[in-house]
Amino acid sequence: MVFYECQDSKLLQPKIYLLNQSQSSFYEFSSDNEKAIATWAFKNGQEAGLTTNTLPQAKCLYLPIFGNSPSSVVAVIGLAINSKRSLEIFDRNLIISILDECGQALSRMRILNEKRKAEIKSHQEKLRANLLRGISHDLRTPLTNISGSADILKREGNKLSDVEKYTLYESIFNDSSWLISLVENLLAMTRLESSLQVRHSPELVDDIIQESLQHLSPGFEDHKITVNLSDPLLMVMADAHLITQVIINIVNNAIQHTPKKTKISIRIFQKNTNQVQFEISNNGPKLTNGDLAHLFGLFYTGKQKQPLRAQRGLGIGLSLCKSIIEAYDGNIWAKNLNNGVCFYFTLPIWSKKNEK
Repeated sequence: MVFYECQDSKLLQPKIYLLNQSQSSFYEFSSDNEKAIATWAFKNGQEAGLTTNTLPQAKCLYLPIFGNSPSSVVAVIGLAINSKRSLEIFDRNLIISILDECGQALSRMRILNEKRKAEIKSHQEKLRANLLRGISHDLRTPLTNISGSADILKREGNKLSDVEKYTLYESIFNDSSWLISLVENLLAMTRLESSLQVRHSPELVDDIIQESLQHLSPGFEDHKITVNLSDPLLMVMADAHLITQVIINIVNNAIQHTPKKTKISIRIFQKNTNQVQFEISNNGPKLTNGDLAHLFGLFYTGKQKQPLRAQRGLGIGLSLCKSIIEAYDGNIWAKNLNNGVCFYFTLPIWSKKNEK
């Protein structure tokens, strides 16, 4: 049996099911001549090929499968039958009945797929609108602060004390750093969504950690950050830039929501033969049950008090972390400790035997 499904008014590549699975049989039933006959049956909505008066030199009898209407052919099936006799009327009617049911089923599947695509597109458009609205709102405050501070320094710089100037410089630096972090997250989201498949390459965990620590938000110097790497040669299969963004987002989240002098610990070790586990913990305030349940949701910013420093974010940082880790078939979660909170995530380990 040879099955051709229709898409965008064209037949797709055939799916061949034969008792004799030899390579020669496969090429014989998928030749250009056979495809041409199947295409004729599709375009004309009539049977053709073996045992018919239309192109009887074919290897199969090709029958169109109709959808919801007699004029809509959704697929073509080719039957490899005995060329010495025609189909009996009972057999033909039975086959036609089965194909009618198949056509109805295919039509329903297509309707469901189109509905699902429309829902996904609508959801994406809603997310995009929310994201643009959130960006417009959240960009206004830091940009206004930067513009206002720069204007004061430009017009009144000679009249300000060193302490006042430093305060304005610090405000400009903090707001611009927050904007850079936001842009990096947005670029990572775009990079993730535009790629059909994330890049897998061997990356040294130590390099990823060191790169991450170089791009933390202002205020990191008020915390004690330690790194415990079980093996300096430990490697993962991932995109270094994306994983760096994951670590930056989680550590920045701790910096933003914990008091000064809070300890932030980064621990990485080989969990099993296939995975490396990352643990980023802090001894700051614990999370509520509501936060733990929605922590990685897009646009979730928490329902508790405002962050201890900087602006309230858009709530895309941890959601982006989840999307990146799951793109590598890893897991990410968080839980309260006896003293603080810990974020966990896993990535595929690199070794010569599992390198793609």
